[in-house]
Amino acid sequence: MGSSTSGKRNNTNPEGISVIVPVVGVRRMLSSSRGMPPRDTRKKEPAVTEQTEAPGPETPEDKEISDHRIARLITQLLDDDPVARWRAAEMLGRAADPVAVAALIDSLWDDDARVRLKAAWALGEIGDERAIPALRRLYRIEKEDTREIIREALESINRDRYSG
Repeated sequence: MGSSTSGKRNNTNPEGISVIVPVVGVRRMLSSSRGMPPRDTRKKEPAVTEQTEAPGPETPEDKEISDHRIARLITQLLDDDPVARWRAAEMLGRAADPVAVAALIDSLWDDDARVRLKAAWALGEIGDERAIPALRRLYRIEKEDTREIIREALESINRDRYSG
């Protein structure tokens, strides 16, 4: 079988003659001859994906995460995949819901340093005093180059604590 270029495949027929066949036409031919329904080619809405970039300015949508979604994100903090745990911590920080504080404190002891630091950031975003002892403990045992995020989280919580 040949290479694929711009929606066409270069196929060789039994006589060895190279033939360019549009991929869409082949799909329709195969699906009709095998009794398969034709592929839906209508334009679909793009799938909604969770943001994986660094925290940016808050939007109203960030604050309006349902209780069901918060519960699902808390559960996701226990996922086997560290990227899933990292994303969950980020989304919980963006939601800033105090319901997530206990689960995020547990995530401060995650095996993956990225998850620990994202959990620290999220706790700073939430601003709940319950996180202070765990963040201080983590600060003492983390490497110097990762302490900045923990320090910022503690400062954020203290700022909220004394300004309110």
